[in-house]
Amino acid sequence: NNYKFYFINGKKYVGKSMFVLKLSISAYTEKVHLVDPYGVNKDPKCKITEDYEEAFQTFLNKGKEKKLIIQVYSEGIKNGEYGLVFMNGKYFHSVIKKPGRIYGEESMVQVLKKDLPKEILEKAEEIDALLPKDKILYSRIDMIMDHNKPLLMEIELAEPDLYMRLADDIELDIYDPDYYLPLVESKGVKSKKILDLCDEIIRRIEERYHSYVDDKESAEYYDTLPRFSKEVYDFLEKDLHMTNKSVADVGSGTGRVTIDLLELGNEVYSIDPDANMRSICDKKCSKFGKKYMPVEGIDSKMNIPDKSVDFVVASQCFHCFNTPAFKKECDRVLKNNGKVLITWYRIDYKNKLYSDMLKLVKKYFKDYETRFGNLDEVEGSKLEEEANIESAVDFFDNKYKLKEIDSISSLTYDEFIKINMSLCIFPITHSLNTVTKIINSKEFAKDKYIEGLNKIFDKYSNNGLIKLPFRVQIIYND
Repeated sequence: NNYKFYFINGKKYVGKSMFVLKLSISAYTEKVHLVDPYGVNKDPKCKITEDYEEAFQTFLNKGKEKKLIIQVYSEGIKNGEYGLVFMNGKYFHSVIKKPGRIYGEESMVQVLKKDLPKEILEKAEEIDALLPKDKILYSRIDMIMDHNKPLLMEIELAEPDLYMRLADDIELDIYDPDYYLPLVESKGVKSKKILDLCDEIIRRIEERYHSYVDDKESAEYYDTLPRFSKEVYDFLEKDLHMTNKSVADVGSGTGRVTIDLLELGNEVYSIDPDANMRSICDKKCSKFGKKYMPVEGIDSKMNIPDKSVDFVVASQCFHCFNTPAFKKECDRVLKNNGKVLITWYRIDYKNKLYSDMLKLVKKYFKDYETRFGNLDEVEGSKLEEEANIESAVDFFDNKYKLKEIDSISSLTYDEFIKINMSLCIFPITHSLNTVTKIINSKEFAKDKYIEGLNKIFDKYSNNGLIKLPFRVQIIYND
């Protein structure tokens, strides 16, 4: 059809196969299509894009990035792709990645402590040895086993994910500014160019990690998430006796949970790395005096005293944590018999109100894409919930309790508009810190979107209030 195709090493692939179609700049199989033009697929689990020509044309017409990659599909990817990290020519650690979205499953990444095929390691060491060490600080070499032989997929050299947060057996923290330089110096690297690069990497990671949102306006949008209902706090008070205790609210953000914990009579360390978030929290919670203790900190470094709290709470953020480091930090700060509570909001996108809201944002935000890849919001959120629960259960070593509470938030017109404008209740691919850029971009028809929200509010509201149903999950150690 007059398309130009480019083939690695100039060799054209001959034969009938499935193909992977994706943008040349992409990640996590978010914008990936598995196509089967010859009907050779025999695996019912594979998520085949039937109209691949339409998918191809959609890619070409969308945005500025119009370069595509077409890869021959290898059955070996089912068993996972190995990612081997090298630092200054030395093998550091490895992970195995499984692209679940292609099979209608949750994608998975885990550190390999063993079971790394010998052939994979040997070939990766050969490849890394070819890289110019005076210019390259690190590499991540991605490979699969294809017909019992190691096959190179790609080499990452420019600030990819090195999966340090998963390496619980490595006593180093990628977010710690002291991480890179001692590592590099211990390898005997003296090159000023590499040391300058280390400084730049540290600056970028620190800047990104400690600024969850780009600006104060984005933080204010985030603050539109509704507070838990009375039933949730009745459970905390009556069943868990969380009153007049000391609590660490980790990832407290704008203080949505912090303020309610304070109203239960608790002393609360409100721990968050983002200055914009903490500023909003301060305005709401400073009236509680010394019982409110704001702290700049993260899951792996809470910056509070040893054995200082009865409870640690992580609301709507545990999935972002370095879980081994968080567990170690909880052991440090909790008093004897202390509890960790992990909570999530759950939204039923089959609900008529949410369904109408979802249709509206898709209609007026032309770049809308879910974070679930080829899965829809209903199926994707179900798999995400299962993965979240599984990670929490692992965190508690299977000694846990799960409480689910139906929670209804009654919102005024202004609150309803703000929560929809925040986009935070939609499973969207864009990270939250870009919300102000999104709603002010030419891809987002803001005025028409608000007109549509007005109609939804008129349709579903009663006496000036609209009710948003949530299911709240609370997982805690038994």
